Amino acid sequence: MSDTHADAAQAASTSNTVEGYGSKGYRAYVLFALIVVYTFNFIDRTLIGVLGEQIRETFGLSDFMIGILSGLAFATLYTLLGIPFAMLAERKNRTTIIAIAMAAWSGMTVLCGMAQNTAQFALARIGVGIGEAGCSPPSHSLISDYFPPEKRASALGIFALGIPIGSMLAALGGAYIATRGGLDWRDAFIWMGLPGIIGAIIFKMTVKEPPRGFSDPGGAAAAAARQMPSPFKVFSVVLNKPTFWHVSMGGAMASFAGYGIGQFIAPFWMRAHGLDLMTAALIYGGVLGVAAGVGTFGSGLIADRVRNRHPNSDSWLPALGMSLCVPLMIFGYNTLSFSSGAVAIWLAVPVLVVAAVLRYSYLAPMFAVTQKLVEPRMRATAAALLLFVVNMIGYGLGPPAIGWFSDQGTRYQLSSVDAPVTQSECGRVEKSLSATRRGTENALEGAELEAAMATNEQYCKPARAFGNRLGVSIGSLFLLWAALHFLLMGRTMQRDLWTEEASPATA
Repeated sequence: MSDTHADAAQAASTSNTVEGYGSKGYRAYVLFALIVVYTFNFIDRTLIGVLGEQIRETFGLSDFMIGILSGLAFATLYTLLGIPFAMLAERKNRTTIIAIAMAAWSGMTVLCGMAQNTAQFALARIGVGIGEAGCSPPSHSLISDYFPPEKRASALGIFALGIPIGSMLAALGGAYIATRGGLDWRDAFIWMGLPGIIGAIIFKMTVKEPPRGFSDPGGAAAAAARQMPSPFKVFSVVLNKPTFWHVSMGGAMASFAGYGIGQFIAPFWMRAHGLDLMTAALIYGGVLGVAAGVGTFGSGLIADRVRNRHPNSDSWLPALGMSLCVPLMIFGYNTLSFSSGAVAIWLAVPVLVVAAVLRYSYLAPMFAVTQKLVEPRMRATAAALLLFVVNMIGYGLGPPAIGWFSDQGTRYQLSSVDAPVTQSECGRVEKSLSATRRGTENALEGAELEAAMATNEQYCKPARAFGNRLGVSIGSLFLLWAALHFLLMGRTMQRDLWTEEASPATA
């Protein structure tokens, strides 16, 4: 029996409930399981952020090239395959798709740790992107069938906690493993990737596939009565709604800043403030990660609470949050301009904590609005179209762009002090010093080692610190572009929302 017919058969014996599918306790477990999946998704996706400095030094790369490995290598097939995976999720068992995808991206993360050169690492990152393409669209679709419309923003906001939680665990776990005696970034990728394979098996064994449209007005019977829309029908419905373009471009610009800055924020603490990897990870993953989680969950909760009185809360709430966070971020990244040492750090951290809460106010509204634009059998594809735009621009271009800005700042600083080395020569010095620390071939000794260390301390490190500060400061300005799109979304959102009455029974 096809999945479409199975939905219809199950719909015949299942009545709709305003509470959603399954018991309250089971819905809570399913949401928890999806958070775990999304957490592993972001652990494996963002591990390169906290370990990027070690990887860059090992391979002798520029910030731009690290941005390519982090962003474009991952995002290209991740975004291109998201739509085919979503179409599959409209027709087949979504829990199976998620489980297979989770096992695949976790295995490719392990292979990242086994890479011996830049090309091997890039291929493994591409593999991670292919696997992760099968996560978000079916997950969003599942949540929409487990929870009724009035609770979806909160549920999607809770699900989106996987982003800050995963980023936090990647930072803390990755740094902890990489700084243990005799271990490095390769071991971190291997040990952080393996648990996801086990998690995929547990997810498939414990999470049920709900009837499609169960929690919508009319219930599963109404959803099953509608024919499966063609891909062109879905594209036509979604792409002809101005609200979709504003929410997707707003999310894309927010992700451009978020992913770009995220790739270089741990190096920022290490380069600009001289912190070690573990301390930088504690600030990046611990303090700022918790703040991001508060912003993600809080925005969804607030949007749901005030929606009856303020129908456009999904529009103005993220616009306000991101507008307010920009000056705070620029201040936090540049405290060294008017202070030094521990004072600069203690000035920066609390300001950036508040900025993180405000910056992540867009995630839950972005996901919730997209799900409310279309009927149940279009939701996975709508989510994939959203993520295509958001991730191709945000994840694909954000890290390379911020890396490029950082490199330009590094070159400017080296030239302004008449340094006897170029940026590329600094890369070779850093690669040699990295090999020396690991005791591998090409290790330096004696006078050669002393000269390399002196060059690095006097010229390369200060220039990289300046470039890093410039890159993340410029990146924060893109949040104003994002805020504008979310604000404009409020002009069309109410008329673009899907309703049962306005939907034909067949596609």
